[in-house]
Amino acid sequence: MKIVDLVARVNNKINQRQIDWNVEYVILRKLAHTVEYSALGVAASLFFSDRKHTVLNPLIFCAIISIVDQMSKIAIPGREFDITDWPFDFLGYVIGVLVIATGSVYWKKRRQSL
Repeated sequence: MKIVDLVARVNNKINQRQIDWNVEYVILRKLAHTVEYSALGVAASLFFSDRKHTVLNPLIFCAIISIVDQMSKIAIPGREFDITDWPFDFLGYVIGVLVIATGSVYWKKRRQSL
């Protein structure tokens, strides 16, 4: 719970407002970013699978999307730039990319052994 409180305090400090954050809301909202960006990491890995640097390209692509996502919130009324989302985004797309990279290595070894 200390991490959740820290995330809430940092978010309030950066966005210069005080929100009555409850723990369930913070956990659900931040973990949703991880799940969403995991799906993006999987999709980006599959898209870049036939190119060199198969781990680096999707990570860079996902990082750009994450930055654009946060920047676009500035222009939308009721939304706010929230830098505390970035670690959760990063965790998500790293998980997605690693799942595909690990699965790819496993699949190649399995095909070679057959």
